[in-house]
Amino acid sequence: LAQIDELPKVHARLVAEDASVPAGGSITVALEENIRDGWHTYWINPGDAGAPTEIKWSLPQGWSAGDIQWPTPKRLPVGPLMDYGYEGKPWLLQKLAVPADAKAGDTVTLKAAVDWLVCKDICVPEEATLTLPLKIGPATPDPAVVKDFAAARALLPVASPWKLNYALSKDALSLYVAAPALAAAHPVEADFFPDKSGIIKGAAPQ
Repeated sequence: LAQIDELPKVHARLVAEDASVPAGGSITVALEENIRDGWHTYWINPGDAGAPTEIKWSLPQGWSAGDIQWPTPKRLPVGPLMDYGYEGKPWLLQKLAVPADAKAGDTVTLKAAVDWLVCKDICVPEEATLTLPLKIGPATPDPAVVKDFAAARALLPVASPWKLNYALSKDALSLYVAAPALAAAHPVEADFFPDKSGIIKGAAPQ
């Protein structure tokens, strides 16, 4: 059995895009996972093993949270298995809606219980309870994080600008893309990520 230390493998924090948010408005919040070198956490479909990060919010009355916006994952082979997930410092974005009766000038504390599975040769479940103070007031972007949020959004999946054709045989799923714009884009590589597990053999060559 591999020996591991007791120190956290992931340091997590919440980051608000705006310094203040108006009543009836919305704000995007990032969960930053600062992952130790050599370790990884998981996408919404973790692949052959693992579990995705979960964020359970404790929000003031009338607040609500949208779905996690997952950045594009990496293929992470582990022995004969294929995981889908993240290394480095991924940001998971979520939009929070503010009720119309929130009082200007108040500071509210948002709280989230977060748990994740982080893996290397072995897997370790970790968790944290995170808080984020937020002022109710005019929408005021935080200039310190503008570039970070732009970078996080650039990693979100987008709808394909090109038409794709699919063909399913007994043992292969084929995707065909034919577009002059695709050749002009000079793609370097292409990976297929199913958003649900059990659909493909993840470790099979693509």
